[in-house]
Formats: sequence, structure tokens, C-alpha cells
Amino acid sequence: MSNILVITQDEKKLYNCTNSLEDIGHCVLYSQGSQNLIFAQIQEFTPDIIIIDSKFEGAEIIIKKIKADFQDLNAQIILVIGAFDEPDYLDWANGFILEPINEKILISTVKSHLKIKNSLDELDKNNKEISRNLYSLNSLYNTSTQFAGTLDKEKLYEIMLEGLEKTLSFDVATLLVVNKEKNSKIYINSLHETTETLKEALQLRLLLCYKNMNNGKMPFEISLKDIELVQNTHPTRQIF
Repeated sequence: MSNILVITQDEKKLYNCTNSLEDIGHCVLYSQGSQNLIFAQIQEFTPDIIIIDSKFEGAEIIIKKIKADFQDLNAQIILVIGAFDEPDYLDWANGFILEPINEKILISTVKSHLKIKNSLDELDKNNKEISRNLYSLNSLYNTSTQFAGTLDKEKLYEIMLEGLEKTLSFDVATLLVVNKEKNSKIYINSLHETTETLKEALQLRLLLCYKNMNNGKMPFEISLKDIELVQNTHPTRQIF
């Protein structure tokens, strides 16, 4: 099911509990070697979960190194600590388990962190896909613009807007705010920084939608030059 790397200098302490992980189908690899060996094992084994004993020599360095050099793995680090231990690097781990280890708690903790790992992997996949789509859309826009003079512009806009709908999905959100003072604004929430040509396409799309409202009877007359663009590339910090 998943690869689990166990880093400890006392294999017996963790063996009984981690053995139960193998019983439910996980592949468990134990490591007691040097830091360089551990990093080589991570590179080769590509673990989904890393369980590390806080008493392992250099545990803090290992955890920080994993976070810095193997972040693409999205491996979840679970730290095993004593009941009264408070290591300074606890915040660097994704979770922790207290000693003595309870088998059911260990299994439940691993399952929870596997769900987080899978969600991060899916998010990475979606981000890469949207990046490719934005690049393709931008290339299409640039190419289409070069021939715009020989094409039916209304048809071109229709094709571009359809492409935006299918390509951007819910990874880009836009909002047009109109008021009588003519300082209208377009807010763009996106996972990635948008190119200037894509911003122009989004502005054009919202303006066309606005002008088509109520059979063309607009509350206020606006043009592209009247619209201020507000870009937000951190969707968790909502601006609207």
C-alpha cells in the first residue's frame, strides 16, 4: 500500500508496533545508518511516511534536511517522543506519537497522515496541470492575436472565452466591481501568477459579460481603461 521508513537506533523498541503496519500491507524499511545512508535510502525508497525516534542521533538535522531537500516527496514525518520530552524541532515534524507506543494509535496516525500525503500529491498534480494549461492558453492567445486582423474577432473572442472556461476551471476566480465613480475594479484570485496577456483576456471576458447583461442595458458605461486590476495569487487570503 505505502512505503514507511522507520529511523531508530533501537529497532526492538519500535519493531512490535511497526510490525503491525506490515500486517496490513505497508512496506516497512528500518534504518540505523549514518545520515548520508538515510538520505540515500529516502532517495531510493521514496517513503510516504517517515517515523523517526527523537532519541536518534542527529534527528533534528535529519528532519530539517528532509524538509529542505525532499519536499517534492510530500513525505509525512512522524516523531516518536517520550511523554515528558519537548524537542525544540517538534514543529518541523508533521505529527508525533508518545511512548510507549499504542499499536492502534500508531495505525490510526499513519492512516491520517497518508490521507494528508495523498491530498498534497493531488494538489501538486493539479498545480502542474494548471501551469501547463496556462502556458498553452497563453501561447494560443499570442498566436491568435497575430492573426486577429484576418479573423472574425467576435468568433475569436468566443473561442478564447470557451478555452478559458475549460482550462481555468475553478483555479482562477474573477470578480468585476462597478460603481458610478468609474473606478471599477476586477479582482483575480489564482493559484499562479497570471501573464499580462491572460489578464487582458480576463478583463475582456468580464467586460463582455457585463455589456451583455439585461440585453445590453448597462447601469453604467465602462471601458477597459476605466478598470483597475487587482491580482491575488494567494487564494487562502481572500480579497472578495
